[in-house]
Amino acid sequence: MIPDDLRWLVEKQLGHVHRRDRAKAERALAELGIHADSEFAQFFRDYAITLFGSDVSNEELVDIAEPTFRIAAGTRFVQEVWELPERYICFTSCQGEGGYLYDKESGAVFDFSLATRDAFVEGLEPARWGSFFEFMCWYLGGE
Repeated sequence: MIPDDLRWLVEKQLGHVHRRDRAKAERALAELGIHADSEFAQFFRDYAITLFGSDVSNEELVDIAEPTFRIAAGTRFVQEVWELPERYICFTSCQGEGGYLYDKESGAVFDFSLATRDAFVEGLEPARWGSFFEFMCWYLGGE
């Protein structure tokens, strides 16, 4: 269940944040192999990332299904070009040389940098956040 403090942070964002087409999001989550009961899936079934602003990060978050499947495209990019393992889901714009990665096996979130790619792939880079909800609260200005 999405914590109330995270719901409050999301619902004060600009744009229409409530998911309009849950079935489309569920298909996208399934295609990426994300567990239906994970925090990542819970969040994206309820909410669409529109114009989310952050005071702590310049990284742009992207949505799983609206208006396009940007998370799938970013994930393909990091797997094919940066050669990252399939367990990592990229949910940022990938405009720079890094981004935020969701580990679909552990539920943790990494602040990935291409400069430390080899150490990351070898498992030497720790997750920055233990859960997706923890990451979202940080990103949106919560604790």
